[in-house]
Amino acid sequence: MIVDFQAHIFPESYVGAVRRIDGNVIFEPPDPYSGMTYVYDRRLGQRINTATFEGRNPDKRVQHMDELGIDVQVLSIPPPGADRFEEHDAITIACAANDALAAFCRTHPNRFVGLATLPSASTTASIEELNRAIIDLGLRGFGCFSNLNGRPLDSEELLPLWEHIAEL
Repeated sequence: MIVDFQAHIFPESYVGAVRRIDGNVIFEPPDPYSGMTYVYDRRLGQRINTATFEGRNPDKRVQHMDELGIDVQVLSIPPPGADRFEEHDAITIACAANDALAAFCRTHPNRFVGLATLPSASTTASIEELNRAIIDLGLRGFGCFSNLNGRPLDSEELLPLWEHIAEL
């Protein structure tokens, strides 16, 4: 079995939530020369990612996977995850992203597995959203980056989250 463990998707509802919130991280308008959409972090004062909106059609995505010999994709939200936002905004963004990701994975449950994004500005909110994402939505875990909004993964305040993940 071939598993693509590093597959990402920018669900439309997640992009819409980020645009409505207009918080620390934004989607810039498409570049007039390249047509590319970039993700800009206002706190860092720089672009942090390129937004690729391909792959939103689940049937076409499966067709592409078949062409490449990929059996399963583990899908997650690319940077920025919900961790890049302040607590209230992070909760809104995590819910929108996780709802959309779970719905996408349900279209082909034998081909897609989803990893939640969490509002890690609040450990309590992260635990609540993790429970909702896994128990209610059927996502399979938590996908994160090498730091959570500048905090290392071994930060003391995140320990209850890791303990809860181990319990699940």
